[in-house]
Amino acid sequence: STTASRRSSVPVAPSSATPTEYRPSLNVAPLRAMLFIDGTWLYYSLHHRRERDDPIVRKFGPRWQRRYRFDWSALPRIVCEQMQRQQIEQGWSSSGEDGGGSGMGVGGGPLPRPVEIVRASVFTSYKKSTPANSIRVNMFDDMADANYDVHLMETVGEGEKCVDIQLAVEMLHYATVPGAYDVAILLSGDKDFMPALVRTRQKGKQVGIVSMRTGCNRALYETPRVKDYDVVWIEDHIDRLVVPIPHEELERIDRPGLVGAFTIAKVIYDFVEASPTGRVSSRDVGRFLKSLQVADTRILDELKKSFGGLRQFVLDRAVAAFEVIDRDWDREEYRDPGDTSYWIECTDRAEDLLLEEAKKTNFTVAERDFLREYA
Repeated sequence: STTASRRSSVPVAPSSATPTEYRPSLNVAPLRAMLFIDGTWLYYSLHHRRERDDPIVRKFGPRWQRRYRFDWSALPRIVCEQMQRQQIEQGWSSSGEDGGGSGMGVGGGPLPRPVEIVRASVFTSYKKSTPANSIRVNMFDDMADANYDVHLMETVGEGEKCVDIQLAVEMLHYATVPGAYDVAILLSGDKDFMPALVRTRQKGKQVGIVSMRTGCNRALYETPRVKDYDVVWIEDHIDRLVVPIPHEELERIDRPGLVGAFTIAKVIYDFVEASPTGRVSSRDVGRFLKSLQVADTRILDELKKSFGGLRQFVLDRAVAAFEVIDRDWDREEYRDPGDTSYWIECTDRAEDLLLEEAKKTNFTVAERDFLREYA
C-alpha cells in the first residue's frame, strides 16, 4: 500500500464555551490533545447509514448532502468544549482554587483546564478507481481544506486493516514523544482500537472518544480502563456540525463534458422503464452505460468524469427524475460483502423533466450523433 499525507497544518484551536456556564482557567497551560480519526468508519457513518438509523437524515432529510455540508472546522471546537465541561463534573482538578474566588467556576468549583487540539489526523483508503468527484473523495478534500492531516492509502481487495494499524501506530508513537500530547482523542466506533487506547493510558496519557451511537461498538464505552472522558456523541451537535450550503454554490452550472446531464438521464430512464419490475439495480445500470459508445469513449466514463459517479449524478443532478432505494439486506437470503448496489426507480415526473431538460440543453456534435443512432 502507498500512503500520501494531504495536509500537515494544525486545525483551528478550540473556542471557549459559553461564559455563563464556565470560564477556562487562564493560569495553567492547556491540555494538548491530538485527534485521531478513522476516516473510513466516519465516511460510512455520515453517508451510508440506513435512513431509520441516520440522525442527520432524520434532522435534515434524505439526500441532505445536496443542501448542507459538514463543518469540519467546528468539530475540534466542540470536542474541546465537551472535554472542558467534563473536567468540572469529574472535579479532580484543583487548579484555580486560590481562595479568592477568581479561579472558581460555576457553583464555586474548580475551573476546567483549557483543551487545545494541536493536530487532527485522518486515516482512510479507497480504490484507485474511486471517482474524483465522488462524495467520498470530496469529504476528505474538505477535511484537508479545513487543515486536517489526511493520510490516504490505496485499498487492495476488500480489507482496510492497514488503515487501522496506521492510526494505532501513530497514536502510540506520539504517546512516547515528550510533550506531543496529553490527551489522545479517537474518532471511531471500532472496538479494534481498544488495545491501542489501553496502551496509551498506560503511558500516562488521557484518552477520549468521539463517535456516533448507531455505529459505536458497546465495548468502547462500557469497558473499564479504556477512556478518561465520556464519549462525545456527534449526533448531539449536528445543528452546529451540519450547515447550509451557500445559495450561490447550489446554483452551479453543469460540469463540462462530451455528453450532458440530459443524455445520461435519458438512457438511464429508458433502461429503467424497460424493466418489468419498474426498478433496476445500480450494477445493471452501470453495465448498461458501459455498453454505450459515444465518439471515442463510453457513457459510463463520461458520467464518472463529469459527475463523479452514478449515485452522485442521480442524487445531485437528476434527483427529481429518479429515486434511489437502498437495499434491505435483512430481507435478502444472501449478501455479497462487496455488493454496495442499490435500486433505481423513475419518478412520476421523470418524462416531463427530461423534456424540459432537452429544451435547455446545448448538445455537442458527438452527443447529437449518439442520440441519432441511439433513437
